[in-house]
Parts: sequence; structure tokens; C-alpha cells
Amino acid sequence: SSRLDVCISSISQQILPQKEGIIKCLLLYLNFVVNPITSIIMGVMSGKNIRASWFQHMLLALLFLIGTWIFFDIGETAFIKYATVYVVLGYVAMLLTALISKNKLKEA
Repeated sequence: SSRLDVCISSISQQILPQKEGIIKCLLLYLNFVVNPITSIIMGVMSGKNIRASWFQHMLLALLFLIGTWIFFDIGETAFIKYATVYVVLGYVAMLLTALISKNKLKEA
């Protein structure tokens, strides 16, 4: 994790101006590390009870879009792509968790 932090910060400092470097580095870290992990964890947790928590992935993506559009340009298509990836990651993790738990119940 610390190697990734150093790599991202060094890349952002070389590419971006110094004032925006820290903000862009944090944005890269959130988009490529924190949000996908959050989506996968939510998928695993919601896979245990799909009927009660199927909507959580859409809610996560919607809140992500609202948050980024508040601080950046509304309608920026890159953030829509990120949100789509987060939804897909969450639903795949949810379905895999549901299938694994279903198979465990059949074996028992």
C-alpha cells in the first residue's frame, strides 16, 4: 500500500502542477484503491442477504457521482465510467458471495 502511495504521488507530481498535485493524488487514490475496495466489501456483505441490500451498489455509485459532480464539472463522463465499474464490482462480489453461500448450504 505504501509503495502504491509513493508511486501515485510521484506520478502526479511529475505530471500535474504542485498546487493541484496533492488533490489529484488523493482523487487517484480514491478512484483506484478505496472506492473499488469499498464496492467489493459492500458486495460481499450484501451477498449474504440480497433481498434487503441489492440497492446498496447503486446508492454507492449515485453518492459517488453526486460528490464528484459537486466538486468537478457536472456531467463529466469519466466519473460515470468509474461509477459503472463500482456497480459492476459490487454486483459481481454480491453474486459470487451468494453462490458460494448457496453451495455451502447444499453441501451441509
